[in-house]
Amino acid sequence: MEELSRLIAGLPYERLRGSIHRQIRNIVYHSDRITKDCLFICIRGTQTDGHRFAALAAAKQAAAILVEDICEYPEESPMTMIKVPDTREALALTSHCFFGYPARRLKMIGITGTKGKTTTARMIRDILAAAGIRAGYIGTLGIDCGYGMTEGTHTTPESYVIAEALAQMVQGGCEAAVVEASSIGLKMQRLCGMVFHIGVYLNFGNDHVGTGEHKDAGEYFRSKAKLFRQCRIGIFNADDRTCGAMVSLAGCETVSFFGDGQELCASRIQRECAGARLGVSFAVPELMRERIYLPLAGRFNVENALAAIAVCKKLSIEPAAIREGLRNVNIPGRMENASVCPDYPIYIDYAHNAMALAGVLQTLREYCPRRLICLFGCGGNRSRDRRFEMGETSGRLADLSIVTSDNPRYEDPEAIIDDILTGMHRTAGRYVRITDRREAIAYTLKVARAGDIVLLAGKGHETYQEICGKKYPMDERMILEELSGGR
Repeated sequence: MEELSRLIAGLPYERLRGSIHRQIRNIVYHSDRITKDCLFICIRGTQTDGHRFAALAAAKQAAAILVEDICEYPEESPMTMIKVPDTREALALTSHCFFGYPARRLKMIGITGTKGKTTTARMIRDILAAAGIRAGYIGTLGIDCGYGMTEGTHTTPESYVIAEALAQMVQGGCEAAVVEASSIGLKMQRLCGMVFHIGVYLNFGNDHVGTGEHKDAGEYFRSKAKLFRQCRIGIFNADDRTCGAMVSLAGCETVSFFGDGQELCASRIQRECAGARLGVSFAVPELMRERIYLPLAGRFNVENALAAIAVCKKLSIEPAAIREGLRNVNIPGRMENASVCPDYPIYIDYAHNAMALAGVLQTLREYCPRRLICLFGCGGNRSRDRRFEMGETSGRLADLSIVTSDNPRYEDPEAIIDDILTGMHRTAGRYVRITDRREAIAYTLKVARAGDIVLLAGKGHETYQEICGKKYPMDERMILEELSGGR
C-alpha cells in the first residue's frame, strides 16, 4: 500500500476531485484490471482511450484516477481525480515510486539502435555472468529477472511492467539490468523515471516509420536520442553515419567505438568456418593481447561485440571474463545455427526489415557459399514499403529466394507476398513462392545442397505465427528437426 500523495509528489498535477490522502493497493492502466482501491491511470492508446472508463473505475471503487482531461463519473463517488499533463509520464513515475525506485539499486544499461539491440544485450549479459555478476534482461526475447525468461509483448514493455521487473531483479539478487530501449518505448515514455548508468547507440536505418509507429525519420531519430538525456555515459558506434548527429544531441559523457582513432577498435577481423558452423575472430589491442572469438558470423556482430566490450570496460570487467563471455554467447534467433545437415549451414535470424536482411545476407556471402538461399516473408499491418524493400534486397543478394508468410496478422498473406514480389521484380533474382511457411521450409531442405548456406529470416526467436489476432505454434527449430527426421 502507498499513499496517493506520495505517488504523485514528483508530478505537476491539479487535484480536481477528492482527497490525495488515499491508500493505493495497485496501479493499473487497463480498464479490465481495475480493482478496489487501485490508482487507474487513463492512457490514450492506439485502439482505445482510458478516459472512457472513468465511470467504470468509480463503479469498481478505484481509489483515484489520473487523467489528462476532465472525466465524468457519479457525484456521489469518493474516487479522487488528478489531472496531469502526460499520463504516460505519470504512469512511469508513479510505478517506479510504487515499487521503491528499483532502478536506483541496479547498474542500468540501455541499448538502442535499428538492429543489434538483442545481440548486444545478450553479449553484455553473458560477459557479466562470466565475471560473476548477476544481471536481469528486458527486451525482444522477453523478461528475465535472474531466474529464467518469460515471454514479453514488446521489445520495451510498458513502464509499470519495467518497474515491477526491476523490483523482482533486486529481490532476486541482480546487480545490473540490461534493457533494450526501442524508439517506440522511448517515444511512449516507457523508460521515463530512470537514470541509466550507460546508454549504447548502435545504428540508425530506415524502419519503424508509418501508421502506429513514427510519423517520419526525424521523429524516429529524436526518439532514440531521448536515451542519452537520461544516462550518465553514452557509448556510440562511430562506424554508423548518424553517430555524430546522435552525439550532438546527447547530454552525457560520450565514448565512441569501432572507427579509426576511437577508444576501442577491432583489427585483424577473420572469418572462422568449421563444417556447418560459421564464426568470426578479431583483435582489440587496446584491451588485450589475445584474440576474441565469436560463435556468430559477420562484421556487424563484431560491431555488437565492441559495443558490449565498451560497456563492460566502463564497468571494470576483466578482459578474461570478456573473452569467456563472448566465446560462449548464444542468442536465440540472432544468426542462430540450426543446422540439421552436416553438408551446409542453416541459420535462423530475426531480420525483418531490409537493413537487417542486407546485413545478414552480405555477411553470409563473405563465406563464399555455392549458393545463398534465403527464405523470408513480411509481417502484416506494417509499412508496405518494408515489403518492397525486403523483396528487392533478397532478389539482389541471394541466389534463390523462397518467398513465404511471416506474421500476416490481420492481412491477407497472399497480398503481402504480392507486395514482396513487387520489390523482387526490380531485380533479376530467382525466387519460388510458397505461402505455407512449413511447406516452404520443406522445399528449402529439398533443394539445398552441399556447399550452400540457408537463411530462414524474419521469425528468429518467435515460436508462433500470428494470424487474425491469434498466435499459432510454429517453431522453425522444431520444424527443421521434424523434416530432417531428427538426424
